[in-house]
Amino acid sequence: MTIDQLEAFLAVVKFSSFHLAAEKLYLTQPTVTSEFNRLKENSMLNCFRKMEGVLSYQDMGSFLSPMPSG
Repeated sequence: MTIDQLEAFLAVVKFSSFHLAAEKLYLTQPTVTSEFNRLKENSMLNCFRKMEGVLSYQDMGSFLSPMPSG
């Protein structure tokens, strides 16, 4: 797990979009997707699911993401 992978993961969680995460990180969408996939492969987690075009994270994904600020 690298800092780049964690940054990509957190941005995808925050924006629920690989495209928006890439924009905010000033990276290309394929780069964010690649970092995210490396994190998933290295940690053996399946944090996200995509249903009907909506990206949501499962229990392990919510465990790894920061608590929402209120």
